[in-house]
Amino acid sequence: EGRIYDDELTKVYYAKLKIGIDLSEVKESDIEKDGKTIKITLPEVRLLNEGKILDFSRTFSQSGDVDNTFRRDAAKAAEEWIVRKYITSEVMENARRSVVSYVENYLRSIGYEEIKIVFADYM
Repeated sequence: EGRIYDDELTKVYYAKLKIGIDLSEVKESDIEKDGKTIKITLPEVRLLNEGKILDFSRTFSQSGDVDNTFRRDAAKAAEEWIVRKYITSEVMENARRSVVSYVENYLRSIGYEEIKIVFADYM
């Protein structure tokens, strides 16, 4: 902010948003087991690759003196816009459902019959 450019750059950025949980954040205290019953508290679903979502870009036009600072600022602005636009409550809820399904299927495959999954921020 505060910079004024006479230069112009037209780029398309391609991004990958990895949304889920980091299972390494689950502590022993987050797991309660009793026979074939288990309750597990998972960390909240989040963007896992924040700051690294831009996959690649393609330049369509460029004029003036477009330096590395200009390119960095443009990439940062693109990433911030992508996150605001595509990380919606609906996307996060779909990710929660996918995580629950994955974890439930895994726990059933190792013998648990009664499974309760909660998210840390939803308790």
